[in-house]
Amino acid sequence: MSSMSFWDKFESLPFPARMRALAEHALALSESEYAAVRRALDAAGDHERHIALHLAVVRRDLDFVERALADPVLRPRALAATVRLPIPDSPLAELVVRGAPRDRVAVYGVLRRSRRRALADELIAEVHRRHGPGDAAALLPACSPEVVARWLPEVGAGVGVLHRLVRNAPAAVAEYVAGEAADRDGQELSRWLRGHRNLLALLATEKPLVVARLLRDQPRVCSMLTRDPRLTGALLSEPAELLRWDGRTLLRSLGYEGVTLPAVARRAIAALSVDQIANLLSWFGRGPGRACLLRALPIQIRRQVVELAHPGEQLTATIAVGELRELPDPDRIELARRILAESRSERSWRHLEITGALPYSEAAAPLLEATSSHRYQERRVAWATLLTCAVAERDPDAFTEALRAARRAWSDQDVVRASALRPVADAPARLLSAVPLEVVREAVVATVASRDATRETFVLVSRWLVRSLTGALARGLAERVTTLQGLAARLHADPRSPGQFSAQHQVTAGPQLWAELRERVLHDARSGRYSAALRVAGLFGEKLASAPELEALIGEIARTAANPADAAAAARRWVADPATRDQRVGELVAHDPRSAGPTCSGRSFRPAGPTCSTACWRPANRCLPCRPVGSADGRRRSRPLSRRTPRLWPTIRKPVCGNGNPQRDS
Repeated sequence: MSSMSFWDKFESLPFPARMRALAEHALALSESEYAAVRRALDAAGDHERHIALHLAVVRRDLDFVERALADPVLRPRALAATVRLPIPDSPLAELVVRGAPRDRVAVYGVLRRSRRRALADELIAEVHRRHGPGDAAALLPACSPEVVARWLPEVGAGVGVLHRLVRNAPAAVAEYVAGEAADRDGQELSRWLRGHRNLLALLATEKPLVVARLLRDQPRVCSMLTRDPRLTGALLSEPAELLRWDGRTLLRSLGYEGVTLPAVARRAIAALSVDQIANLLSWFGRGPGRACLLRALPIQIRRQVVELAHPGEQLTATIAVGELRELPDPDRIELARRILAESRSERSWRHLEITGALPYSEAAAPLLEATSSHRYQERRVAWATLLTCAVAERDPDAFTEALRAARRAWSDQDVVRASALRPVADAPARLLSAVPLEVVREAVVATVASRDATRETFVLVSRWLVRSLTGALARGLAERVTTLQGLAARLHADPRSPGQFSAQHQVTAGPQLWAELRERVLHDARSGRYSAALRVAGLFGEKLASAPELEALIGEIARTAANPADAAAAARRWVADPATRDQRVGELVAHDPRSAGPTCSGRSFRPAGPTCSTACWRPANRCLPCRPVGSADGRRRSRPLSRRTPRLWPTIRKPVCGNGNPQRDS
């Protein structure tokens, strides 16, 4: 069988299906047939030789793969196969010692991913002697923790290498980072810590105390770094150690951001004594962090912890609203009443927030009175507190009553409107499902009609609608679903709305959205203005087929738009659906290969479909370099056909055949 006749059997398949079919075919061949096919492919061009290597990998032909490691053309893919094949160490060691820099870096990645630590440990000294500390540092992620601890201080490492070493050798990285920080002080240390903040957040998950000691005397840097929830949760996984060496400067900065504590941190905090937990709580900054800490405790000891953290008369003066809401209901209500009785001002923000800790029936009247204030800051706090109180009540009637009253908030300044919408958008689904449709309609109409409404406000209303629509679909309420879809269409018709529907609603709400916007979009398109059509198409994502008329319009824009930016944007939306991507890319290529380049250069593009056949790519395909299996930054690269394709379009010069396919090379 000739290599061309063999390849012609599979050329019309998309890339993933083609490679699977080749693998199945290779496994079905006898030894003699496989040898004949492999020899024929290996004697042809570079493209066919890569197919021969693919067959050898599937058949586990180790001799052929080992020979491919010595071939510069096949070496990148042969190295990729070496990760999962039992290839001897000798060819890899030879490439490390005498290979080009690019090949050496690729082999380092192979050693790391295949966990050949023994070989990496043997080679590290030779690599350092021959190629210097840079190569030795790149090889360290493939070595054992003991070797990393020995060589890391000598060769040093950049941030990228240290990131990869954290999982393998956290103790060595912690010691290295501590040494680097010890050599700096003042502003230099602050800059160094800020530049390594992502590394410190990752290292804290393995060695939290090392990071805590680094940040202990750096309050400014600490307040910035501890906004990362990974770092905050990791540091609290060993709270007893933090208490042992007075870490109040660090803990004070932890309190200003809320965080979801990991299970190990919750267990460690719960294992402390009540006095220790109270000290921990008192060291926290006055913010959401205290509430997160209380949430990790059994509910029956929370009142005792709060009283120890705020001794005597300080309790009513210093307890935060977040702490108050984490207490059992009787304790929360009793403390809230005490605080309000001692409060000097009935219109302060703290007074309003504490009022929200009362039962809704008791808090509604004073909060509604505060929503009529002439100060927008007071109205903002009052509306947010009222609706948060209604959500906490978990009573659908109380929640609906608060929303009916909030119609004034929807027409207020946008900062007030957004504050009122936040607790509603995150309310439990059971409460949202009980909200009458006219209440939802008032919020949508007021938001769309407000000239000062921001994108954040539209996002909040959209989340409210999507969650309500999801609940209505789950319960099979057809009339409610239809109404909510119409409101979603009206909201998303505004340019300030979020850029895309939720995936589960693109098909259900899409047709109604298009019906609402059809006339406006078509009118603009007839005038050569395509921004509305492109924005609406973006709402559908991969489900553009749910609006066939819009789908046809976007395809026409992709082929005929005079503005290259409009054509490229339309093409990206038109080929978004994986089911039709190959066919449509082929149509764009057949129409104008130069204009299709930007669309086909993304990672998701897979050439060679029934319309865009492999033959039209063969001149470019043979020129493309193979994918390197590793790089200095540890990232895998894209497939051969997707990297330099835009620059190779001029090499495709064959005219289009009558059936719409480019002619095959002779």
